[in-house]
Amino acid sequence: MTDPLYWMQHLTRTRDSHWREAGANSPYRSFPDKPYFPPLVECFHSEPVVFIEKSRDLMLSWFSVGFFSHDALSSGGILQPQSSFAKCEDPFE
Repeated sequence: MTDPLYWMQHLTRTRDSHWREAGANSPYRSFPDKPYFPPLVECFHSEPVVFIEKSRDLMLSWFSVGFFSHDALSSGGILQPQSSFAKCEDPFE
């Protein structure tokens, strides 16, 4: 999978600890489809350093973590110890 945004939006889920209050059927949700995410992917690919102003409402921290997680998991030549994956299953349960 070469497209980090497709990976985030279709092959991963975020966990919402307030899902019952929001009236959702499950605590797990797809990563949202925001119009500013595709230009961010291009920017992250083309620029060596990117500065982004912090905002709680735009999900930019989640986007950054997702982008670089995809990069780490899809890049060759990077060691990925199995013990690290065991910690990623569900830290909230």
